Amino acid sequence: LTDPYSFGPVLGPMDDYYMAEGSHLRLFDKLGAHIIEHEGATGVHFAVWAPNARRVSVVGAFNDWDGRRHTMRDRKDTGIWELFIPELGAGRPYKFEIIGPDGVRLPLKADP
Repeated sequence: LTDPYSFGPVLGPMDDYYMAEGSHLRLFDKLGAHIIEHEGATGVHFAVWAPNARRVSVVGAFNDWDGRRHTMRDRKDTGIWELFIPELGAGRPYKFEIIGPDGVRLPLKADP
């Protein structure tokens, strides 16, 4: 797979602004997992709101459920964590691994 960290963020400043304001009308298109094309590559964009997390990762069979492999990027001051994973297709089970503010790993979270 292509290095996910070679891609820039998918969410932009206006997403941050509207999310912080509480007036974003298309959160369902921004949070969760969505197959998109980004910077010339097709893959899955993951985003989750976890404002108190110390670390958030995407885990699944594609990375042996290892939270060290796909750590998401913290969008500072928004509580949103995101990562674009190129070449990942539809139908792949995944969960979010969250490390809480105290450094303790929480139970894996399914994306509703």
